[in-house]
Amino acid sequence: MEKDKEQTVYIINQGDGMDSVQVWQAYAMCALSIMLMLAIRSVVTKFGKPKTLKDGVSFWKWRNILISWIHAVIVGYFLYDLYDMMTNEQKLIDWEIVLHHVLLSTVMIYSWTNKLCIAYSVILLTSEINSIFLHLRKLLQFTKVNFNSWLYQLVAMLNLFTFITCRLFPQSRLMFGFYTDGHRISKSYFILLLLTYPIGFVINIVLFWRILKSDVLRRLKGNDKLLNKME
Repeated sequence: MEKDKEQTVYIINQGDGMDSVQVWQAYAMCALSIMLMLAIRSVVTKFGKPKTLKDGVSFWKWRNILISWIHAVIVGYFLYDLYDMMTNEQKLIDWEIVLHHVLLSTVMIYSWTNKLCIAYSVILLTSEINSIFLHLRKLLQFTKVNFNSWLYQLVAMLNLFTFITCRLFPQSRLMFGFYTDGHRISKSYFILLLLTYPIGFVINIVLFWRILKSDVLRRLKGNDKLLNKME
């Protein structure tokens, strides 16, 4: 008597995360986000320049950083920030930020629209955690807060910590993903990623060095000079 052959039943998971994704919802959220930031900008403009702002700091710069900080807490801000800089003729002054926003917005919109590398995109969005402290640090610099105060030092240290853990590390993982998962995507999309993300990574490395030099190395150098005078 022949043994009955076991039959394997394959169950197809309909919720595979591809067809179930509604791209229009992402575009709607993006549009609503920009409208919200424009509304906040109108409110901030109505109140005008705060008295605590340092002399020489432009109202636009303070307003842009303030709204970017609010945006970092709520949702990503690339498109609004890019629009704000372009309309206020800051594209040549802050060209590296404009380049960063253009590259990242282009590749993310393309990826989300075509439902490609969504997991990597989500990992990259952890950099917005760092943006909270990055913009808060800049806001403190614009005001009359002492750089040696506990508040500024706390924000500066949290900024450096989250810059490494939430910005540089995820981006390094993405760069490694080019090697491990590059064969799983089309050549044209792979070339697009190679032309965008590495440039953004280099920009972030330069930004990290500037912050490290300003908040740590300069402070250590100042302490050494003070010790030499005491001797």
